[in-house]
Amino acid sequence: MQDAPYEQWFGFLQARLPHLEQLVVADLGCGTGKLTHQLASACRRVIGVDLSEEMLSRAANFALERRLNSEWLCQDMRALHLPYLADVVVSTSDSLNYLLTEDDLLQTFQRVAANLQPRGWFYFDLLGLGRLRALQEGFSYDLEATAAVLFETEVTESGRVLYDVHAFVSEGGLFYRRLHEQHVQQYFSLEVAKRCLAGAGFELIEQSGDFGHQTWNDAMRFVLAARKQD
Repeated sequence: MQDAPYEQWFGFLQARLPHLEQLVVADLGCGTGKLTHQLASACRRVIGVDLSEEMLSRAANFALERRLNSEWLCQDMRALHLPYLADVVVSTSDSLNYLLTEDDLLQTFQRVAANLQPRGWFYFDLLGLGRLRALQEGFSYDLEATAAVLFETEVTESGRVLYDVHAFVSEGGLFYRRLHEQHVQQYFSLEVAKRCLAGAGFELIEQSGDFGHQTWNDAMRFVLAARKQD
C-alpha cells in the first residue's frame, strides 16, 4: 500500500543480520520485489513469494535482467511451502494484514515456522494504530510525476479496512488511463500477534513503532522480530 518503507526495512535487516551474505531469505508477500531485489544483492539466495502471478512476473523479469540470485513462487502464504528451509523470512508493507482472520494469521505463522531453519528469524510488520486512525478519515492520496492515486477508505468496528483505489496514470500529453482496484485488510493488535506467534512456536524478540521512530500508539506500522524456538 502507500508509503512502503523498503529502504528502511533493508537497513533494519542489515543492522540485525551482519552475516546476511551467508543467509537464505524468503520475502513473503513480495509484490513486484522492491525489497526482494535489494535482498538478492546482499544475501546468499532470496525467494520471493506472492499470490499475484502478474506482480511475480514483473519481479522475476527485473531480477533476470540484472542477474540477481533469486527464485519466485506463486503461493498463498497460508500454505507456504519453500523448496528448502530459509534462515530468515520477512513480510513487510502490511502484507500480513491481507489475512482477514486470526486463524489465517496463526496458520501463516505456523507455515513460516515450518519453513525456517532451527532458531530462524521472522521479521514482519502490521498496520499500526496511527495508520488505522488515518484510514478512518476516509480519504488520502499519492502524487507522483506520472500518476495520481486516490484512496477512499472505511474502517469497521471490527478493524476491517476497505479500500477503493483510483489511479490515474499518464499516457503522455493530456491523456490519462484510469485504473480501479478494491482491497480489504484486517487490523491485528499486538496481543493477537503475540498469541499467534506463541501458537506457532516463536519467541517475540523485538517490537517497535515505525522502526523505533514513533510511539506504539502513533505508529503507522508495528515492526516485530521473532525467533523460532527449539
